[in-house]
Amino acid sequence: MAEKRRSPFDRAMSLLPVDAVVRQVDVQHIVERIDMNELLERVDVDKLLDRIDIDRLLARIDIDALVDRVDVDALVDKIDIDKIIDKVDFDEVIDRIDMNHLVSRVDVNGILSEVDIDSVLERVDVEHLIARTELGGILVRSTTGIAERGFDFVRAQGVGLDQLLNRWVDRILRRDSSEAPAGPPLLVDAGEKGLPR
Repeated sequence: MAEKRRSPFDRAMSLLPVDAVVRQVDVQHIVERIDMNELLERVDVDKLLDRIDIDRLLARIDIDALVDRVDVDALVDKIDIDKIIDKVDFDEVIDRIDMNHLVSRVDVNGILSEVDIDSVLERVDVEHLIARTELGGILVRSTTGIAERGFDFVRAQGVGLDQLLNRWVDRILRRDSSEAPAGPPLLVDAGEKGLPR
């Protein structure tokens, strides 16, 4: 097969000492003369991105090595948390939360099983709690009412017993109960005279 004829340009380039010429080029000077903004304006970014195989590019990235090189502390230090929080509409966030779904996922029994009820009760200052509520007054009124009702019951039983004994004594002594005085003489006299008892 006959050797393909080379063009005059190819023959001229083969005679040119390319390596020597490249060594003489001031690359830094060329770079400084390039107007990067004008160059970038001429780049069709969409067309460039269409030619990039993103999946192939991502497959070549070592994520672990990349993450290892990230200084998370320095990154977090640069984040203005207050500025981020100021932009968050918490009412909108709360409105988007399905509370029923959230509550349904809470294992109440599991939480309660972890709670040490005895320890919680040991921390409760019952006296302080009663002092801050009306519970103390309610307890005092309740116990006073119970005591009064108890004394009234005992008095009523005592009066009934006294009347029973009077009837038995009257029977034994064969006295007519209708002739018995209405009460102690001083009290009966004070009542008849209209004096305070």
